[in-house]
Amino acid sequence: MSQYSNKSSSEATIGWVDPHGGFTLQSTVGHLYEGPQNGANLAFYACKEGTHDYFVSTDTNCGGKLTLGLEGYGYAQAPAGEAAVPLDRCSSAGNHFVSTEPGCSGQSLAGALLGYALLWWPPDGTEI
Repeated sequence: MSQYSNKSSSEATIGWVDPHGGFTLQSTVGHLYEGPQNGANLAFYACKEGTHDYFVSTDTNCGGKLTLGLEGYGYAQAPAGEAAVPLDRCSSAGNHFVSTEPGCSGQSLAGALLGYALLWWPPDGTEI
């Protein structure tokens, strides 16, 4: 999962980013499985609110906002024996973003733990 941003929004995704949207890669925050496996059975969804607010949710309905699709599968709790990072859903200035830093890197008043992603590529070599 990578974090992208442009002048008006940020987006966390493992998938498609509009090449005409002016997005630039900010960071790679973690890696998800393409399907449930090795205890990773928590689905992460790409969502959108309004015209510029992209966010990640574990709710299939994205809290009533537009569901763009399935991002992949991670863990509800940190997996034993795997290098994993927490994924927090954060917001700042009306835009959501994903952070692996406690307190959303100081950019958000409230963050909610979504789950965990692998720090490295999945052990089976599948790159997603």
